[in-house]
Amino acid sequence: LKGVVKPTARAISLIKGMEIDANGFNLLTDVISRELSLECSVLMGANIASEVAEGKFSEATIGAVDDGHADVFTKLFHTDTFHVKATTDVPAVELCGTLKNVVALGA
Repeated sequence: LKGVVKPTARAISLIKGMEIDANGFNLLTDVISRELSLECSVLMGANIASEVAEGKFSEATIGAVDDGHADVFTKLFHTDTFHVKATTDVPAVELCGTLKNVVALGA
């Protein structure tokens, strides 16, 4: 995608995880932003994909630095059965989504 994505594109990550290297860890939104040279938002929630697909009630949070991006993504994803709220704290949303899976694995 590098070099093909327009600079006016808006990105949102639904990936739970992080990149770990010799210098520590990097949030995937930071990796995407760096590689594609654009701001990346994130959507995370304690959801099971099959339940979302079946239309069972679910909630998620969008982390977006830009309020305009948050508004667009909220309007895009929010439905009667998939409730979405937004915040400007991208790292908190991404870390909570990632660490939730670590806790779930340990349970």
